[in-house]
Formats: sequence, C-alpha cells, structure tokens
Amino acid sequence: MNKIFNLFRKWWFWLIVIVIVSAIIGSNPNQSNQPATQQLIIQNLNQSQPFPAQPIVPDPIIPPSIPAQITDKDSSPPAPIPVKIPQPIPVPAPTINVAPANQDSSQPAVKKSSTGICHSIGTTYYDRTLIFTPYNSLSDCLASGGRLPKK
Repeated sequence: MNKIFNLFRKWWFWLIVIVIVSAIIGSNPNQSNQPATQQLIIQNLNQSQPFPAQPIVPDPIIPPSIPAQITDKDSSPPAPIPVKIPQPIPVPAPTINVAPANQDSSQPAVKKSSTGICHSIGTTYYDRTLIFTPYNSLSDCLASGGRLPKK
C-alpha cells in the first residue's frame, strides 16, 4: 500500500496520466476538428461524386468606370505647383577672444605652469593657473622650454 501511495507523488506518473487522458479525448470520432474545406472534400469523397472537370475560378474584379474628365485627351496638363526654395541664413563669422575685456594690468600676458604649459590670456586654463612663472609673450615662454596646451 505504501508503494502505491508513493507512486501518486511522482511527477512522471501524472505526466503519463495526462498524456493518456488527452489521447483518449483527442481521438473522439464524433467530434471533428478539421477545417471546413477539408470537411467538404471528405463529404465529396464519401458521396463518391466526381470533382468538376474545370477548377472553380472566382469572378475577376472589374474596376469602376473612369470619369470622363480624367480621360479627356484634349485637356492640357496641370500647371506646375510653385515651390519656394528657402534662402540660406547668414551666419556671422566666429570670433576668438584673445584677451578678456576686463584685463587686469597686474596679470602677466603668459603664465607658464609648474608642468611647463604656457597659458596666454583668454585660454581655458589661464585663470585656473595659480602657480606659474610670468612671461611677457608666448614666444618667450616657449623659448624657456614651455609648450602649448593640447586643447
């Protein structure tokens, strides 16, 4: 009794039961799951009536009549639609600010940072450079062994 009770707890047992039950239900001859066209063919075969010699072709689709105004051969082609071409918008030339408007006279023209990069007035890191050697021109800074910034 204990072995039979353990059999009901196995998953594969229930899988086999479900497969057998679905096979029994699916093989019911009274219930037809075939499409309508297959059922008609089977009925024709069962009644032993021969198929028609010519295949049944649906009627062709007849287009509606074309209005007379479109088919009139004496009419001239329609006038072209005017197209307005947009004009390019003038773009001002870019300006490069070399020196800020409120230049402080106490600041040097070029700062050479401790890493050897020469920053002139108006460049990105000029104001951020706090530890530097002052130079009057960029050429003086470069001659002392400095280099230009990469950006």
